[in-house]
Amino acid sequence: MPRREISDWLLPLAPATLAAAHVAGLLFFLNPELDFSAPRLLRATGYYALLFGPLSLALHFALARWRRVAIARIVPWSLTLVATAAALGDGVHASSYAFLLPERINAQLIKSGLWLALAAVLLFYTALLHTFDRRRYGPRSRWFVALVAVGSIWAMFERRTSYRAVVAPTPTLAIAADAALPKLRVVELPTATLDAVLPLARQGKLPFLAAMLDGGASARLSTPTPPRRAALATTWATGKLPFRHGIVDFRRWRAPLFGREARLALLPIAPGFARWGLAGGRAVPLAAADRTARTVWHVLRLGGQPVETLGLPDWLDDGERRPDPPVGGPSSPAARELIALGREDLARRLTADLARLATLREPPPDSAPGSALVVRLDGFESAARGTYGGFDSAAFEGRRSAATQRAERVYEGYLAALDGELERVWSSLAPPRLLIVSSAYGIAAPRGVARLGRALLAGDRELRGTLEGAPDGLLLALGDGIRGGVQIAGGRTVDLMPTVLYACGFPLARDLDGRVLAEAFEPAVLQRRALSFVPSFEGLR
Repeated sequence: MPRREISDWLLPLAPATLAAAHVAGLLFFLNPELDFSAPRLLRATGYYALLFGPLSLALHFALARWRRVAIARIVPWSLTLVATAAALGDGVHASSYAFLLPERINAQLIKSGLWLALAAVLLFYTALLHTFDRRRYGPRSRWFVALVAVGSIWAMFERRTSYRAVVAPTPTLAIAADAALPKLRVVELPTATLDAVLPLARQGKLPFLAAMLDGGASARLSTPTPPRRAALATTWATGKLPFRHGIVDFRRWRAPLFGREARLALLPIAPGFARWGLAGGRAVPLAAADRTARTVWHVLRLGGQPVETLGLPDWLDDGERRPDPPVGGPSSPAARELIALGREDLARRLTADLARLATLREPPPDSAPGSALVVRLDGFESAARGTYGGFDSAAFEGRRSAATQRAERVYEGYLAALDGELERVWSSLAPPRLLIVSSAYGIAAPRGVARLGRALLAGDRELRGTLEGAPDGLLLALGDGIRGGVQIAGGRTVDLMPTVLYACGFPLARDLDGRVLAEAFEPAVLQRRALSFVPSFEGLR
């Protein structure tokens, strides 16, 4: 085979290899827990080069025939395109996954993108000069292009190897709880939002939540983007951001390409990457071992305060969990109304949520209940995600079509039924008592282009709620030591854990990302209960 034909077959592999190296490097950036080494990078690069190589060959030969130029003159442009795409990819992932990645690894990813942008500029300038002047690529030009391409890989490698995870010190202090603690009840109400609770409470449709707003403390809990439900729920429960607690989605991916036991938490934003980019890997469900931070209920147990949970997933609590109470047929008026509206599925979920709430009532004195109970009502999330868009249109925009009014009745009826059971729970508790109703994330109605797109699609998509834009969650607190009628500004999802620990007289960990919402407590409590700290709750005895 003539020398030129050999080079025509080999040169298009250079852009494919460059793209492969940066895709492999991006995976190491997105998964800082992976053991990064040159052999692993080379193995992953080889795999992706085999995937990209045929496509690169086909594109280069097609473009050479169309433009009637030599392949050697196209390669610098394709290298420029790859470097530009890789730089944009690093920047997009650093922005999109800022909430999910350690701050230091995010900074290194941005720096890698800047080096790639510089490489793209140098390659573009070189290719432009040789194209406009129709200059021949001499040895120096060819070496320069090759060095810039290799240098971009080295910059990525150097930025990733410079990252070192910070190891928190192992605490040696034991936790001792305060002797006089209130009976704690925490109700997680996913997607609950003050945007709906406030107006409905003021209209008299949620009398007990209105009493919580007037007699207790309330706060919006801002939720960072991207709004991944598993990550936000774990952040709410641990007081730490995802790169500390390790949960970013409802599943992980096995990736034999990066090691026999390698598991990836984040994948690049690319169509179908889980199918073609894992080299035989597959999705696996979350396990308790994937969570690397302790939840608030786990810390309370370590301090000697009995805590039981109900309705939490396995990966969020592997301790003392109550079994779900037996649920019969829908018997409450709200459940029967849902059946009349054609929502038998939500009627079953409402019945299950009401049964869970009923377990929060104070049992007879001769039993031995836990001093704290945590309940998750995931049925309400299903109702909100299916109807909040229609509720918003009917209640706030005046769109009174049959579909929006039906969605409004479903959403309001479900929430009103929970409100009534919460009032019964509160009445059953003897002082001292503390009730917290909270959500890790809220919900919103689709707006703008998203709303138009849903309206054009068949079905009830326009009636559904959305998590896009990271709508705020909420926190409502009522009980002994809580100030009345306080609206707290600047609350965040990570603030729930430290606030609950402080209410129970527990010290805080210095590596928590949240703060105590001190505005919620009466001045006498703040004066009597000083803040105390341990280095970390991880590894705590």
